[in-house]
Amino acid sequence: MFIELTVSRLQSSSNSMHNAFSINHHQLGRPILNNKLILFIPLLILTFAGHATSVWKVSKNSDSVYIGGTVHMLKQSDFSLPLGYEKAYQASDALYFETDIDAITSPAFAQKMMQKAMLTDGKTLKDILSKDTLTDLNAHLESRGMPSQNFQAFKPGFLSITLTVLELNRLGFNAQGVDPFFAKKAQADGKTIAWFETPDEQLEFINRLGHGIENNIVAHTLRDMNKFEDYIKQLMQAWRSGSREKLVSVGIEEMKNDYPSVYQDLLVKRNNNWMPKIKQLFDNDKTEFVLVGALHLVGDEGVLSQLENAGFTVEKLGK
Repeated sequence: MFIELTVSRLQSSSNSMHNAFSINHHQLGRPILNNKLILFIPLLILTFAGHATSVWKVSKNSDSVYIGGTVHMLKQSDFSLPLGYEKAYQASDALYFETDIDAITSPAFAQKMMQKAMLTDGKTLKDILSKDTLTDLNAHLESRGMPSQNFQAFKPGFLSITLTVLELNRLGFNAQGVDPFFAKKAQADGKTIAWFETPDEQLEFINRLGHGIENNIVAHTLRDMNKFEDYIKQLMQAWRSGSREKLVSVGIEEMKNDYPSVYQDLLVKRNNNWMPKIKQLFDNDKTEFVLVGALHLVGDEGVLSQLENAGFTVEKLGK
């Protein structure tokens, strides 16, 4: 499937996407993670079961940092979270997120995102997508009770994310995710909060999504919609298992094989950008809890493997 981040995900800014794409909520139905489009966003929709623990303790010498995989949209039934998250939170003095949670949930950022999402110079999707893809798009929107004219000015990448968000909402993914949950908790408890990327940097990742493969990204998203619910179930099972290998096989392999440039931009380059910042968290008198999209952590080029290769000890927290 194609669109995880994230937004990725991307990653990672599901609430800002929700705000941006909910502007026409009453007309459209309602609006965010990855299978072709879904592959770009699985880290946004992984749900938590009571025994899942995607939290790891990373140590070197006498210092440790906790690293947890997050999702940016949950079902209300997914709370409470696994005990490993609370254990890591209680042991930590500071929390590090992908980006500034408050900023990406602001009306100003939602407006900026909507501006980025729109085609310019009078172009519409008819100027970009093939006739077959437009036909499939219109049929899908009609099946969901949404007027196709409301989507004609969207850039293809943003359109694919929006279609995925709408489908997630239809399946009940409309509660706050792990990131805002712990950000609010940390603010209330007076813990230090920091992040690895600016909101504008995250927005640019999203803005570049699907560049050069505009028709393909929309066509694959639509083609995979009939498998979307089954895919989400597989992703939840992978998450419940707490298995790095299963998360890779369900959430990463297809994107890596079919869209290597997207895989590099969405996951690998960002992972590599974060690594020096994560390593700097060691050898101090504080304990940090890093919370980033789950798919950033797994795979050969994921954060955990990179830390292991650099000589750090990585152990998964128990239930």
